[in-house]
Amino acid sequence: MYDYSKKITGLASRVQGISKPHGRRVPFTDFKLLKKIGEGKKYNLRTYRRCAMIFPQFVGLTIEVHCGNKFAPVYVTAAMVGHKLGEFAATRKFGGHPDKKKNDPKAKAKAKSGGKKK
Repeated sequence: MYDYSKKITGLASRVQGISKPHGRRVPFTDFKLLKKIGEGKKYNLRTYRRCAMIFPQFVGLTIEVHCGNKFAPVYVTAAMVGHKLGEFAATRKFGGHPDKKKNDPKAKAKAKSGGKKK
């Protein structure tokens, strides 16, 4: 298996982008996270790096990804390999669609009259 951690060195390579002859960028991941996984740590894996790419070594682990104010647990499956960690940790809470009955004046009038026709 190809070792990506030796190919990229530091923040400068991420910002400037290491280019290969065909122009593709080398995948980026959090080196601290790779180091923890390499040591065999499987619990309390937390990262602020939403831009870190998921590698095959992450499959089967639960990684907590920061989503603004808390850490969201992300269970990594084989289908997620190659994607970014931030894609699976939502930063916004969806409150749902507004109820049409609450905003409709006819529905409000029906509710007041008890649903009886006059």
